[in-house]
Amino acid sequence: MHEVDHLGMISNTLSGLSSPEAMSDHDLLYCFRRDSNKVQNYLKILKCRIVPENGC
Repeated sequence: MHEVDHLGMISNTLSGLSSPEAMSDHDLLYCFRRDSNKVQNYLKILKCRIVPENGC
């Protein structure tokens, strides 16, 4: 999914939120999820480089 698609989904979701605090929490969770996905992908690549016989 492209970043523009994510932004559209976020703006649609945020329109239902009533307070700036709720928006901040949503943004924080979105960033945490995105960053944790990056870490997970990095660890998969690292694992494949360290143990190439895993068939990555």
